[in-house]
Amino acid sequence: MKTTRQLHLACLNYPPHHLCQTEPVFTGICLSEDAGDEMHIVAVCDGVGASKPLPIATLRHCMPMISFPGLELIPPVTFKLCSGKGPVFVSAQHITLNPIEMIEEEEEEKQDEEEDEDG
Repeated sequence: MKTTRQLHLACLNYPPHHLCQTEPVFTGICLSEDAGDEMHIVAVCDGVGASKPLPIATLRHCMPMISFPGLELIPPVTFKLCSGKGPVFVSAQHITLNPIEMIEEEEEEKQDEEEDEDG
């Protein structure tokens, strides 16, 4: 993840011809202990810059962390600190899908569709 402190941005992007099938899974956002006792608003927008930032978290020392059990964002993605001075940390994992697992998943989906059509 590339960060630019002056602009309070964090961008996640994959090369166009990325060899592995990967998915970023965002798990949470939290304040640093160095953050001031002010309202911190974190927004997300597409990496192209064509969309308006959408607030996804409001943090303060009384609630310094929020978790995202199922947040799926497709890169390129830009996180923006709209309010507050930070620092704010975004937690994520890169999940690499095994090509064999992908084929098995596709086969299971086809079987499920055939069962739905038959039943």
